[in-house]
Amino acid sequence: MFTDTIQSSLNILNSLGTLMDLNEAKDKISQQFVDHIKNAWDSLNFNQKEIDNQSKNIELNKDQPMTLNDVLINFQKNLISTDAIIQVRDKLISSYQDIMNLPV
Repeated sequence: MFTDTIQSSLNILNSLGTLMDLNEAKDKISQQFVDHIKNAWDSLNFNQKEIDNQSKNIELNKDQPMTLNDVLINFQKNLISTDAIIQVRDKLISSYQDIMNLPV
């Protein structure tokens, strides 16, 4: 009887330890996701500034190996990145709303 109590206590402690490990892993994954989104946002911001600089340089006829085609291609890449980030944002908002609408 006493050994059963000890064994069940050990099982409970092991379960709690596993849950604690899962919480730490969840926090790591959450932080990695946040870092990934932040990096994507920073990259998008940097690309937008680069496109602005490139288009200004072409308008001012500064001598650079950059052509109008290159600027337009970079602009399209930036549009695709913007669309991807907007879709991720919309999916996150939709998921949040679904979770908030779950019955408790």
